[in-house]
Amino acid sequence: MVCQLIIFLVRQSLRLPKSISSPSRSRSNISDPNLLVSSTFYLGAHRRSDSDVVFRSMDSVLFYINSDELASVSSTAFFAQMRVHSHFNGVIDIPDNADVLSTILCVLYDVPCGGRSPALNDLEKAIDRMTTHGVIPKAHILPSTHIHALLLSHASENPLVLYSLAAHHGLDDLATSTSAHLLSWSLRDITDDNSKRMGPIYLRRLMNLQMQRTELLKRLLMQPPDAHQPIRVCGYAEQKKVSDGWMMVAAPLLWSVRPEFPTDAIQMAFSVLEDGLICEMCRICLDVRVKDVLLQWSSAKKTI
Repeated sequence: MVCQLIIFLVRQSLRLPKSISSPSRSRSNISDPNLLVSSTFYLGAHRRSDSDVVFRSMDSVLFYINSDELASVSSTAFFAQMRVHSHFNGVIDIPDNADVLSTILCVLYDVPCGGRSPALNDLEKAIDRMTTHGVIPKAHILPSTHIHALLLSHASENPLVLYSLAAHHGLDDLATSTSAHLLSWSLRDITDDNSKRMGPIYLRRLMNLQMQRTELLKRLLMQPPDAHQPIRVCGYAEQKKVSDGWMMVAAPLLWSVRPEFPTDAIQMAFSVLEDGLICEMCRICLDVRVKDVLLQWSSAKKTI
């Protein structure tokens, strides 16, 4: 009896942490002051009913969940853990840190990520972990959801990573929107790892987008202004000078054509041709042609 009392006092003085039980059979005390509670999934945070399940992340953060609500959004989410929970009361340990677990639950419940803005790398980790817990990303990451908007907010800063993530999980709407931000990227910048991550289908779609836009602009630039009916002061010879001038301006542009070539640069390049034109009809034909090029180029498809 004395020995047991001594052991108890030593443990209390050292404040030894309890050992982590198996992920599905933990019976830890959720009133432990060392445990934190999620700011989004706290006790009483649910819309319709009380919490009957408590998840605990690897870094000791508690998440209060209602099993019926969870089942209503996904019948397979955390199915293995929930099945064992029906036989064992207590906290369910989830082998992910709090950021990952919080993001997965926010996706399932379609709520903002607690007022914070996770880095793309953290979002990527969470989405990659969803399938481990029986959650299919493309079934929940839809254009109307909070997570879709959050992911898309990272498109301008790191489009290749986001496009690869979307392609890997078949998030077609997200991949399509993100592809517009990859027009300025050279295909040479896509590494082998990027290619494997996005897969052959989405890689080919991205390559086709860039090549089709490049070829379209080349065709537009190689088409000179239409000729007008010859008049006394401007016959075929004079109009040929306009066509030749167009091709002289277009030549350097053709060498530098890119999928995201700016319309301002095109307009500025051809504006020099107006200076030497005396014929008003030639001016009109030139103006019509430039506007047509700008219109077709600006309205060309910008996404996969």
